[in-house]
Amino acid sequence: MMSNPWDIDDPFAFRCEECGEVNCLGHSTRRKTNPIAVVVAIVVSIALVAGSIGFFFGAMGNQNSSVESPSSSPASVDTSTTIESSAVPVQISADEQLMLDSVNAERAKESLDPLTWCPALARSATAHSVDMATNNYFEHESLDGREISDRAKAQGYNYRTVGENIAVGQRDVAEVMDGWMNSPGHRENILRPQFTHLGSGVATGDYKGFESIYWTQNFGAGGNCN
Repeated sequence: MMSNPWDIDDPFAFRCEECGEVNCLGHSTRRKTNPIAVVVAIVVSIALVAGSIGFFFGAMGNQNSSVESPSSSPASVDTSTTIESSAVPVQISADEQLMLDSVNAERAKESLDPLTWCPALARSATAHSVDMATNNYFEHESLDGREISDRAKAQGYNYRTVGENIAVGQRDVAEVMDGWMNSPGHRENILRPQFTHLGSGVATGDYKGFESIYWTQNFGAGGNCN
């Protein structure tokens, strides 16, 4: 089964910042003194010595400016630090990674951007699988009347768009993905270009007298995945 996503037109905005490069260039040219004009040579020598001293201190100033330039731009340093800290990979189980890889493999076939694993949606999906397995039902709507939109928000995912796939009885990721990809509605969720996040969860419980695995995929965009 699949649910219809709720869309709100609120496109993403992207911004790219690039550091400038500071180059310190300088040179000095010394001329040989003229042995015929001794006085002129002395004057020229003094001038050259003074010029060399001036260039030396001038070059030192440029080097300091160039060296200090990176550290004098806190925005650049802070942005780099923020990107680095947010790029720390989320720890997920082997089965969750297999599900994410399987979904992204199908999206790659259609030249779609890969989805990112979302802990908030994983919690929402797992909770729904556990609820279905515990209470022996198989529906998008929880017994208390909640839908995917409510369950996602309850986990802190204030979405722009969300969707859900559920299944029961399949034995592994390959089998459940095969079933979903051969169902137009489920396939549409997996290949929906607007989605950027994925979270999935499973639970084992009775289904029509047989111990079965309940599968839930939650998709979304625009929400906080923490």
